[in-house]
Amino acid sequence: MAAIMQDKFREHLSVADVLKANYSSADDIDRVEAINALENELRQLCCSREANVQANLRGLCEETEKVEAVLREAEPPSVHEARVAALEESQSTAEGRIQQLNNEKR
Repeated sequence: MAAIMQDKFREHLSVADVLKANYSSADDIDRVEAINALENELRQLCCSREANVQANLRGLCEETEKVEAVLREAEPPSVHEARVAALEESQSTAEGRIQQLNNEKR
């Protein structure tokens, strides 16, 4: 019986030694520090990318506002169509006069 108790006691001592070794290890601290460093690096990268995206969006918004301003100032399509029709009529009139001058020349 004493031998069984002694074996159990040795087993408990070996478990206690393993636990002590695990909790006194600096590996966990190093891992946590490495994870924290990676987390900080990722946070900085995300902040940098977010700032970059915000700058790009501001630029795109400014370009959009400029284009919208130009579009507001542009003439409606009906004005353009009227101008084209007037130019075509003027061209037709000029061609008619040229034809008339060519006929008179003969």
